[in-house]
Amino acid sequence: MPIVYRKEADDVLALVRAVAPSGRLGVELDTLAPRVSIGSNRVEKLLRRHADYFVRVGDTRKFALNRFGKFEGSAERIIVDVEQSYKKSKRGIIAFLIILFSMVVLHSK
Repeated sequence: MPIVYRKEADDVLALVRAVAPSGRLGVELDTLAPRVSIGSNRVEKLLRRHADYFVRVGDTRKFALNRFGKFEGSAERIIVDVEQSYKKSKRGIIAFLIILFSMVVLHSK
């Protein structure tokens, strides 16, 4: 899922850094939220939204880095992808706004 907003990128990066040390065991959702200073509802939403990065550990409320996805649980590779995703989305939004502005200017003439 592309990351469009800087706040979301920062929150996901905080989650990656907080979850990574736990390895395969994962971190309990109730422990994770205060650790990253993000509300538990938002934490859970981000963890589910970014399934390429995070995975639920069995039937528990624990989450770990997704070692079965394309990043193979590598915090470093996930961090790079988060930054690239945000930058790519930002460039796309800027290009869209330029095209939109150009169309408005051309139509007004």
